[in-house]
Amino acid sequence: MEYYATTIAGLEKVAADEIREHGGKIREIREGKGRIFFDGNENLISELNFFRSHH
Repeated sequence: MEYYATTIAGLEKVAADEIREHGGKIREIREGKGRIFFDGNENLISELNFFRSHH
């Protein structure tokens, strides 16, 4: 599945690393724009949301 995430501008690489750690495949990072486009399985978004809420 294809996904799109937003983050604070300047933190794109940090967020992309977290996405990769959970099995996502980065397609594009728009540095300075706060946008990350990536692929992953149907469980990836719930894993990322759980991860973020517990840190």
